[in-house]
Amino acid sequence: MNNLSIDVSDVFELDGTYYVIKKESYESREIHAERAFFILNKIKKIGKEIINDTELNKLIILSKITANVKLYGCAYSDNIMSLIKD
Repeated sequence: MNNLSIDVSDVFELDGTYYVIKKESYESREIHAERAFFILNKIKKIGKEIINDTELNKLIILSKITANVKLYGCAYSDNIMSLIKD
């Protein structure tokens, strides 16, 4: 049996669809929430009907890059930066 544990704070809703966005052990709740809102905003722009697991995983990675840029002043290629712009 699979023991899947989901913390309710990892669940976010957008237009009636629920998404599980796991909080990393090293990040604060505020950063987790900021990453989740980044992901949800991107889903809203792209269209939730075309978001699959692969696309969601890409957005999760981009949300971590966004946090690195905002928090630590990290720099990435222009190509990556264009992907995280609003």
